[in-house]
Amino acid sequence: MSSKLRKRIAVFLLAVVLAGCKQEPGGQAQNVQKEEQSAQVGTDQEKDQPEKDTKSNTSPEYVWKEYPINIEEHVENLGNLVVRELSGQGEQIYALIENQHWEEPEDYNQKPKCTSQYYLFSCMADGSEQKLSRELSPEKEGEHVFDMCVSENGTVACLVCSEDDGSVQLVYRDVFRDIAWEMQIEELGSLFIMSEVIMNCVGTGEDYRIDCYDASGRLNERISLKGDFFNNIRGEFLNDNENIFVLAADAGGKPYVAGYHLKTQEKIKWSLPIDLDWRQLLGVSTSGLWLANERAIFGIDTAKNSWKELFCYVDDGQNICGDGFRALYFMTEYCFAGAYFDGSSTKLSVYRKEEVPESAPKKTLILGAFQELDAQLKEQISDFNRTNSEYRLKTKMYLEYPGGPDPILSLNQDILLGKMPDILMVNSSLPLWSYREKGLLADVGKLIEQDSEMTEDQFLSNVLDAFRVNGVLDQVVTSFHIDTMVGKQSKVGAENGWDYEAFLRAVTDSSGKTEILSEQSRYDFLETYLRVCGRELVDPDRGTCNFQTKTFASLLEFAATLPETVVYEYHEDSFFDSTYIEDKVLLLPFSFRYFHQMGELTYGCFGEEISFVGYPSREENGVCICVDGPSFVLSKNSENLDGAWAFVRRFLTYEYQFNLGSVYPRVLPVRNDNLAYSAKVASKYNGCCWVNHEFFSFPPMTQEEIERAMDFIKGVQYVEFRDDVILRIVREEAEGFFCGKQTVNDAIDLIQNRVQLYLDEKD
Repeated sequence: MSSKLRKRIAVFLLAVVLAGCKQEPGGQAQNVQKEEQSAQVGTDQEKDQPEKDTKSNTSPEYVWKEYPINIEEHVENLGNLVVRELSGQGEQIYALIENQHWEEPEDYNQKPKCTSQYYLFSCMADGSEQKLSRELSPEKEGEHVFDMCVSENGTVACLVCSEDDGSVQLVYRDVFRDIAWEMQIEELGSLFIMSEVIMNCVGTGEDYRIDCYDASGRLNERISLKGDFFNNIRGEFLNDNENIFVLAADAGGKPYVAGYHLKTQEKIKWSLPIDLDWRQLLGVSTSGLWLANERAIFGIDTAKNSWKELFCYVDDGQNICGDGFRALYFMTEYCFAGAYFDGSSTKLSVYRKEEVPESAPKKTLILGAFQELDAQLKEQISDFNRTNSEYRLKTKMYLEYPGGPDPILSLNQDILLGKMPDILMVNSSLPLWSYREKGLLADVGKLIEQDSEMTEDQFLSNVLDAFRVNGVLDQVVTSFHIDTMVGKQSKVGAENGWDYEAFLRAVTDSSGKTEILSEQSRYDFLETYLRVCGRELVDPDRGTCNFQTKTFASLLEFAATLPETVVYEYHEDSFFDSTYIEDKVLLLPFSFRYFHQMGELTYGCFGEEISFVGYPSREENGVCICVDGPSFVLSKNSENLDGAWAFVRRFLTYEYQFNLGSVYPRVLPVRNDNLAYSAKVASKYNGCCWVNHEFFSFPPMTQEEIERAMDFIKGVQYVEFRDDVILRIVREEAEGFFCGKQTVNDAIDLIQNRVQLYLDEKD
């Protein structure tokens, strides 16, 4: 069954939901198909807990508590501390650490130089008995440490590569028994230690082998791993003293966990529970294997062949920045050591799963998301969970991955079961039109009206109005940018906006003399035009469309004059060449995000006054508002709507909007006072850009320029038109005209019929 058909069936089933049905926050677990063994994610009710409350009908609530361990106080000449690997036995923890010192070169064309020292740090799980070894393997000039590992007993092995002759040294250190040796070996590989045997996995593709060295450095055995089972190995090897585990990929690139018993040569593979973006296997214990991403730790019970989400650090208020944990060591399923990057250096902490006191229960909110959360959103969730005494926000991920369920289908099934999340993050595939028809979305305008600290007057009225549907505002937009086209006033006129006739006249006059658009193919132009002006062709509320016009035919004929493909050159927004100043290119497709862009365009790109003419439209308003940053809708029937609003309103406060420049760089805030502040900054400070690779500075914006920019921002009336199905239909049928297989009118007739059929089915 196709993804499209599944979505339609789900939407049809959703029609039976009564608009006023009672909603319960929560989520239904997803099933995961294995490649060779069946693996299922357990439901929330099936998740193991340290203990169960047998005296009542409800189970106690548990959270993970962090107990930091300060390594930095033990390191002299501290630089940038990195925990390379964790290991241990029982409550004993071993951490391989690297102390990096970066040196900026005098010549900026050269790379910064890094020198490192390596140590073994040990402590108990309660933080006692902290020790730091002497330096393990000092890097010499022309050498670098390629790989390192530490055993459960604290012995260390590393591979040191010579940059001069490419030779490889295997270095062994037992800091507790004062044993040290090093020897030259044949190849670089991936190191791990199993039962005090040092193993180096070397090879590529389908031809791997493991070289096994004893504690004295003698090569005892070579184990062949030929075949496609270990194809495309990623990350580090783990072991439980009998089996080795590593991430691998099949011929189609689909990742899986490969398990291999060294004595019996038994091979087992497990599919990943979700698309973990090639995260490494970070830990192994008697309880199973552990993987982590930016949001949570996932465990697989190798005996039960089942995955489950063990610890969502965002939900538990843990501010684990960046990519999440970089190394893990599990003592039990309810106690582990973890290393993560806090923005400046790596931190080491012990985490324990503990019962929440009965005196401090919290109501649970569910946030449904369709992609992994970015660092700033995770920080907001964590802070909310740390500081709000009444509510606790949990995330439920509706992710698309090979072999998994369709995310929208999973959400609609939850809604049918009365388990619609209290908050949904909006993305382009979310069928908001259907949820509106069923009365499932809360009126955000009323929530703002009832808020003692907010009024709609604090926000840009044109942005709020653009997102209203039938007079109701049900979507929270935190920031945005504006898509338009820019040109010289002397070429396109002084007014912002133009109709089809003016556009076609301008491009006709430039034909043969000036390139019309730079870095935009015929398909790019069509897609962007439909996003910006699709409302003039399709009326989704009425379920009608009208492509059969002379205007659309003229636009298709113009698009055919553009190249089929273009070679894009990546550059920052503030980088320009001289093609626009020299009138080699007429129009610049542009996303307006901040005030200083007026100066960048006027002084750097075009060299004279500019106009935001946009794309051609009947109303001469061919620009659109595009959501930037997180956007939310709330469940109208949530039992905890006040709590859901308490979280979402954080993104509309002056404090959050003030930091948008650093949180979501170069976006426009939705608050009037924050927008005015941004304009004030632009009027006080010089701007800068690059023209033909040369740095260029321009003066602060004048009051006239500020007013022009404000008028432009506040004059945009429409949200971008987003319907991937319609965009695909137009592209497919326009292709026939572009290739000369059919006339422009034939192509338009096919577009009209297919889009109308789609709209009829959608209704």
